[in-house]
Amino acid sequence: MITVNPNPAPVVTISMANDTICRFDTLNLTASGASTYQWSTPAKPNLSTLATATDVPLNTTTYTVVGMDALGCPSQPTTQTIVVGRRPTINAFNNSNVTVCSGGSSTLTVNATSGVGGGGGGGVTLAYQWNPNVGTTNTVTVSPTVTTLYTVTVVGQFGCSTTDTTTVNVNPNAISPIISVTPDSVNFCQGTTGHGRFNCILKRIWCNLFLVCKCRSSNYSNNRNIHRKRWKQYHYLYRYRNRSIKWLLFIS
Repeated sequence: MITVNPNPAPVVTISMANDTICRFDTLNLTASGASTYQWSTPAKPNLSTLATATDVPLNTTTYTVVGMDALGCPSQPTTQTIVVGRRPTINAFNNSNVTVCSGGSSTLTVNATSGVGGGGGGGVTLAYQWNPNVGTTNTVTVSPTVTTLYTVTVVGQFGCSTTDTTTVNVNPNAISPIISVTPDSVNFCQGTTGHGRFNCILKRIWCNLFLVCKCRSSNYSNNRNIHRKRWKQYHYLYRYRNRSIKWLLFIS
């Protein structure tokens, strides 16, 4: 005896969170309308027999599901194409000053590409999101007051993103002030026939301040260099010939 199922074949539908996904993300597709299911792709003919199929597609992929009712009658194949977006590639993340003085700054620069083939990155425009929020471009200048971790998220095709981090350390024992300089003694350039005069240039290298000074005396035809000997806190000790001269730094 032949049994004929009077019921129509099942109609299967597919649901998912989105029909686009980023490369290396996990995809979940859920079928409904039948009792059992058979999922397949061109590369995976036996992807799953569950109602929900899970996959990690690397390229745009078409998924097919056939459902069967309780008597084994199959549905028509139902398909769904999932478009896979490329994540941007961060090629370099430059931190110009890993350690800065209090009040100092560092320039952070991201070199990224879209990850999409073709000239000009496939026409994909990259966006940059910083945390803390210090800008929206690939280059920002930061002046943290404490050691700070900076996170950049580069957003590309279909909102796919890549994240990287860098830290700018702040030296709490050093400053980058606006300062003026005066000597303890105005006679350190004194010669045998009168007072000389001095010229100083203040330079900052990293978190250290350096004075480059020259003494021009009426008794000397050539400049005599004053050389830095050591410094302590906000004082600099210099030696001119055999005489020590301390310079005081006044913070303003």
